[in-house]
Amino acid sequence: MKTKAFKRLKFLLTIVMGCLLVMSLMALIEIHLTLATGYVFSLSAEGIYEYLTAYGKYNAIFAGAIGTITAYLGLLGFEDKIKQDRFVEWKTLLDDFLVGIETRNPVMKLIFLQERFCLFNFLYKSNFSISNKEQLNRIITDYFQEHIADFEKNDYKCEVFQEVYPDDKHSYSFEFFWRLLLCCVDRKVYPQCKNDLKELYLSYLPPKREINKELCNKLAERWFEYEKARRQEG
Repeated sequence: MKTKAFKRLKFLLTIVMGCLLVMSLMALIEIHLTLATGYVFSLSAEGIYEYLTAYGKYNAIFAGAIGTITAYLGLLGFEDKIKQDRFVEWKTLLDDFLVGIETRNPVMKLIFLQERFCLFNFLYKSNFSISNKEQLNRIITDYFQEHIADFEKNDYKCEVFQEVYPDDKHSYSFEFFWRLLLCCVDRKVYPQCKNDLKELYLSYLPPKREINKELCNKLAERWFEYEKARRQEG
């Protein structure tokens, strides 16, 4: 059962339960007002029987209220089980992806592991999708804003290129972060999500980064030569 269906059913049960509880309260008031006019409470079997008999007229209301409360609590328990199973499935997929970035960006993996449960709760409410920029901003500011500079600084390629950038729109860690976010939401994002995310991501990087395209090209050549030699040796 999907999240929206649960919400509709919970909303319906809440309304029915509220109505029945109000009616039950009104019935209790009426019962005791009626008993107050001539009933003398007694702990004898006859006195207790007479007291309980006064409730008989409203049995359907009380039974309905109890039944609705029981159904509501059962639904909550069932929803928790569904949510727990979904978390295990989501966590497994995320763990598989995190293994792939462990050597490239260990800090990013660590932060995702720390924020994983809170992020899951947020995404669960939105059916594991990012449908607008407001949702995207909320995810970044609540869970990753203060860590983005560390993601960049500790990225393997950022170290290789000595924190030198070909232009001010470049980020060494962004693509991995984007792929990781896509994995978290089953690739359900709005059309401009990647562009909005990159703009937001870049805004949290250090403002005074070294921009030198020529030096980047030289470092890239050295890195490719190193990788080529390493593969040949291997």
